[in-house]
Amino acid sequence: MSANDDPPGVNAYGVNYKYSPGDKVYLVNSEGKAGPYKIESADGGKYVLCDDYGITANGGRSYLEDELELYDPFA
Repeated sequence: MSANDDPPGVNAYGVNYKYSPGDKVYLVNSEGKAGPYKIESADGGKYVLCDDYGITANGGRSYLEDELELYDPFA
């Protein structure tokens, strides 16, 4: 299987990702949490976020795993 056969949204073969496209996460910073957002894509250890309608969030900016927190619907 070549790198071109990877599933959509996951571009780097062999990189372990904490989150997968479609996972719901919060964006966490010094001001608190924003979101939830969905993971749109993962590439090079960074994630691009989108809203529930699949619209790319925050101008397509990518975020590191430590800037994200898994959404917990029961919290």
